[in-house]
Amino acid sequence: AQGGTVFATDWAAQFLEKLKVPGLEFHKRVGRRGHFRAEVVDRELRELMACDRLQLHFDQPEWVPARTIPASARVLLRGTVSARAGILRWKRLRNTPLAFWFPWGKGRVFFASFHNHAQATELERALLSSFVIKTIAVATGMTMQQVITERRLSERLRL
Repeated sequence: AQGGTVFATDWAAQFLEKLKVPGLEFHKRVGRRGHFRAEVVDRELRELMACDRLQLHFDQPEWVPARTIPASARVLLRGTVSARAGILRWKRLRNTPLAFWFPWGKGRVFFASFHNHAQATELERALLSSFVIKTIAVATGMTMQQVITERRLSERLRL
């Protein structure tokens, strides 16, 4: 709130809810393991990743999708995913924001349901790198390309 930036995955959803951000609510740990198509909503991220859609691999069950996001939030990725609706029942969560950010006080909070533990592919590593670049870009008021150029990331990144 004092001007910093937080990047959180679904493991921190319960802490983000304690901020009492208007419009921010999460499902409980209901996300299903599997591959899901995601739309790359953010223009800069779409250009950097050179794709409009990608397939995410959620390699762990019970991840936390957002239920609602603040009106001020900017969606980076969204998709339709499967979530637990009962003991042996599943439901589709359509157009779910899978990665987004929103201003908080003088700072900002980035959130991603997506993370990968056991078997991150090249695409997933590139996506996580892109999220970090986007976080820096928003925090500094730069474009993602300016961050890459200024910080000489192009030699180290393989997007």
